[in-house]
Amino acid sequence: MANDSFQQVPSCEVDFAGLDSVEAAGLDSFDHLSAYRKLGPIYSLQFRGERWICMGGVDANAAARRNPDMWDYQSALTPFRDVMGKRHVTRMDGKEHRQKRKQLKPGFAMSAIARWIPSIDGIVKERLRSAEDGATSLADFFMATLTDANSPTVLKAPLSEEAVRVFIRFEESFIGATVWEK
Repeated sequence: MANDSFQQVPSCEVDFAGLDSVEAAGLDSFDHLSAYRKLGPIYSLQFRGERWICMGGVDANAAARRNPDMWDYQSALTPFRDVMGKRHVTRMDGKEHRQKRKQLKPGFAMSAIARWIPSIDGIVKERLRSAEDGATSLADFFMATLTDANSPTVLKAPLSEEAVRVFIRFEESFIGATVWEK
């Protein structure tokens, strides 16, 4: 988040008088639902000596997208930027970021996948039939099913089961690595 944007974000310290430092440090007992209800989908708080931004609820993504100038994409998630390159939307700030998001927006609209719903439906049903006789975790099922559904629709290329597993391993490793500190 851009440093000057912190002033625009509602803060628990300002709006929740009476929190002592022990309570503020113990987020496991912090009532995020009350903060969300009082402050909205994006708010800040002090945690482990640093200012953190909390985002939650179905409106958080929309609120973040409506206010792209609040975010400092250049300094966030360095490993993600290193892998995705300098032209990735998460690498850009300001006008360049807004232009790239405008270009990408149609690809994330419901209309972009609506025509593929019958195909996706068939793939999900097939995966459900295959999983019927054995035990599987929901996370594994959904990752494999969504990757498999992207094969004929988004990727327009067939994927073997091994390729599906490679995609999933990459995503799990890559997404997790974005929060590692150098």
